[in-house]
Amino acid sequence: MGQKKLMILGAGVYQKPLIETALSMDLEIHVASLPGDYPGINIAPNFHPIDITDEQAILQLCTKLEIDGVLTTATDICIPTIGLVVDNLGLSGTGHMSGYACMDKSIMKTKFIENNVPTADYLDIKNENEAKDFFEQINGPCVIKATDSSGSRGIIRIDSIEEIEEAFNEALSNSSKGTVLIEEWLIGEEFGAQAIVIGKELVLTMIHSDVTTPPPRKMPIGHGCPHPQEKRLIVETEKAIKHAIEALGIDNSICNVDLIDTPNGPMVIEIAARMGGTCLPEVCGSYWGIDLYQLAIEIAMGEQPILPKHPVGNPTFAHVLFAEKGGVFHSPGVMNNKLEWVFDVQKGDEIKKFKGGNDRFGHVVGSSNQISEIQSTIKEAIGEFTRTLRLEENK
Repeated sequence: MGQKKLMILGAGVYQKPLIETALSMDLEIHVASLPGDYPGINIAPNFHPIDITDEQAILQLCTKLEIDGVLTTATDICIPTIGLVVDNLGLSGTGHMSGYACMDKSIMKTKFIENNVPTADYLDIKNENEAKDFFEQINGPCVIKATDSSGSRGIIRIDSIEEIEEAFNEALSNSSKGTVLIEEWLIGEEFGAQAIVIGKELVLTMIHSDVTTPPPRKMPIGHGCPHPQEKRLIVETEKAIKHAIEALGIDNSICNVDLIDTPNGPMVIEIAARMGGTCLPEVCGSYWGIDLYQLAIEIAMGEQPILPKHPVGNPTFAHVLFAEKGGVFHSPGVMNNKLEWVFDVQKGDEIKKFKGGNDRFGHVVGSSNQISEIQSTIKEAIGEFTRTLRLEENK
């Protein structure tokens, strides 16, 4: 028999390490993505210039190639596409309807409420007036979301009635279907988990801390594993995630879960049937002693991997590198040589002003005996690096 065939959807900065890992395995690798300046394209041995949200085109391609596994990481837009391929080719993974529910926040919230998953109250809205009514009913702060966006786009906190119109229009502009919802803003610390599902069973929960930009547009920029309060959080967090997995019908996936540590216990904001971005596979994988990219591939290929019962690595923290102002990359700032610095750009490349996860130009990661220690070290290192970073003005 020849090599088994793997299809990876997407070729961006967060799919690149997935592609690189796949290349080290005994597999025939195919990558589909729209053409563009995506780093995964140059390393893909078999590249297919197809829109990964075009479900039928990807299905036809995977059927023609007789693909044995399909997956992505760090993006929601192609999860229904993956599900369609999984259903039609009998592959390992989350099916089309469940994948669609993971991408569409409105469907997800409905299923959460119907299945008693601890989550925030919400309402699908067609206009600003409906949002204002909900805001007054909840009596303050809420968040307006595009129901089918990805990467924290079209998600805006609102603290007053006056902010609703602008937030609604921004969310609407970020929704391909033109659908928006509003939900209560839960009070508490945001955190997350990478949840490994084999078959339909949650077999391992990796809780991690989140560092985000401040409201109104909270975007993840750093993560640490383990979470400092893991012992307190783990039981209720696993219980909530199990309910969410059952509610959505998730199968054979590493899931990215967003939660809030509220006074009433952990509540689920969202769950996606794919791994997270922002260095989450590196951070959680390092602490647990698992190559999460390889694990995700093995699950997609229908294998039954053996997982550790306890973490075997050191606490790890990572933070993305970004610029408050755009410019042309001239040279990096001062770097703490005890940390690992990874750059997505070279001298002369343009760096965009940071507006979202795709505007990063690298990351820094490190490990130590204590999560608080390495987080503090990286925070200081980021400050020094940013002060000494050299960018030139765009000409």
